[in-house]
Amino acid sequence: MVAYLPYAMGRLDSLWPNPTHFDPTRFLGVKHSSFKFIAFNAGLRICLGQHLAMTEASFVLAILFRRYKVTPVPGQDVQPTESLTLPMERGLMARITLRD
Repeated sequence: MVAYLPYAMGRLDSLWPNPTHFDPTRFLGVKHSSFKFIAFNAGLRICLGQHLAMTEASFVLAILFRRYKVTPVPGQDVQPTESLTLPMERGLMARITLRD
């Protein structure tokens, strides 16, 4: 049996420096292999809607974060769960407030 485990791939020291540290800047300015982070698959089986999905997500998030401030509720133990979509084990409680 062959399984695709994004949870495990995202925590490989051989692919990512300090893999358990949240660092979205690791994707900026560096060209990575499309097989290292394959949310939309890669190669011949790449998702045809990848660019549309990324554009739409960026647009919606920019509007939301311009209007609202999202802060995590302090004192949470945030642990990811091993799954295809990498949900958090107990969710993430956040406080959403309207920006001035």
